[in-house]
Amino acid sequence: MLTAFLPCLSASGKVRAAIGKATLLKSRKFKQFIGLCKQNITPDGSTVVTAQDLAGFWDMVLLQVEDVHSLFGELAALQANGWTVVKSPVSVQPKSGGPRCKSKVTPKGKSRSHEAAEKTRAEARKRLAQAKREARKRTPSGSSDTVEFFVVGS
Repeated sequence: MLTAFLPCLSASGKVRAAIGKATLLKSRKFKQFIGLCKQNITPDGSTVVTAQDLAGFWDMVLLQVEDVHSLFGELAALQANGWTVVKSPVSVQPKSGGPRCKSKVTPKGKSRSHEAAEKTRAEARKRLAQAKREARKRTPSGSSDTVEFFVVGS
């Protein structure tokens, strides 16, 4: 039925793919996000959803939204071109006889949630080190017959 309106099979495939991705995003990811928001507002005890969890999930959903948006942008360009798929020219770089240099790949910037988790871990390490120092001060040297456990609250 869709191919009757679109002369190119490739164009109809792109339309179906865009519609499918948008439908999945709407029916699954947004509903999942709403459920996570409800769990954040009223925790049931079995799962704790933090604001950082919500932010991380939303970042992933936003990437998918942007992907679907770009797909529909491509479809608009395809429609303006009369539904004919124009293949972009692939540029071929000539091989040089000289030695190849490997480009260094720089790591992408860390996400906010990852940075926050690292900061929390660093603070916990500092508290643990401080508690150990205090325990050493309280324990007289030479008395190794007692064992004490210290629990550091977070």
